[in-house]
Amino acid sequence: MMQKNVHNRRLTRTICRWLAGARSGMTILELLVAVLIGLFTIAAAMDAYLSLHTQSVLQNEVNEMQQSGRAAMHVLSGQLRMAGFGLPATLVPLAGSNTNPDTITVTNMDAVGCEVSLSAAMASASDNMVCSGADLSCFSPGMRVYAYDAVNGVGEFFYVTSVESAPPSLSHDAALARAYPKGARVSRILQAAYYLDRSDSLHPVLMQRFFGSNPEPYAENIEDLQFRYVMQDGDTTDTPVNPTLVRNVLVRLVARSSRVDRVMERDYHRREFLFTVSVRNQE
Repeated sequence: MMQKNVHNRRLTRTICRWLAGARSGMTILELLVAVLIGLFTIAAAMDAYLSLHTQSVLQNEVNEMQQSGRAAMHVLSGQLRMAGFGLPATLVPLAGSNTNPDTITVTNMDAVGCEVSLSAAMASASDNMVCSGADLSCFSPGMRVYAYDAVNGVGEFFYVTSVESAPPSLSHDAALARAYPKGARVSRILQAAYYLDRSDSLHPVLMQRFFGSNPEPYAENIEDLQFRYVMQDGDTTDTPVNPTLVRNVLVRLVARSSRVDRVMERDYHRREFLFTVSVRNQE
């Protein structure tokens, strides 16, 4: 019995020593090793996150660059195809300036057919333009329109100040250059200029300016814009002497990312867009 009690006391002391050791926790060395492993794990996770984030940002910028380039290509293609549509003989369909980057101005009649004829001759250049029997609903005050006398081959732009209903007539902002005869036409002519605004060198912008309106940004981060003109005789020129003989317009534009890729390219990402537009509305 005494031997059994001794054995139990020894077992009890052993368990107590073990429990005391368990309560003592980790040694400083073990703690330092654990902290070091944790730091390595966090650093690896942060590096992976930053790498993925950088790639995501770059991919978004490349996508934005491509969208800007496609938007610029879309508007230029559409406008150039309309060059000359419905124009009177006194107006040219397009005008180009070899300014590197280049500028182009496209002229065409409003596609909705906003055009009327004078039902009576103007007694003086300051008189209203009477258009009895015509629908003037497409005209509005402040609109820039074009008066054209086909018989004498003359015309001019002016601004509508008011649209009268009795009799249907258009008033203008100032005395015109001449009094127009019966049958002269008044049309809404659209003239749009496209050029690059480089006032912010880090973010050049393709601008669209309709004559009579303020310029508006159309596509951001367009770095370069170049036009060449293929004439009806097959010659190619930077500046057409006779714009009415232009058959095709060759366009080159360069879009770029909004920021420099400092990881891989060490420069901007760029994409070049080359396309040809047939000026199909010219006669």
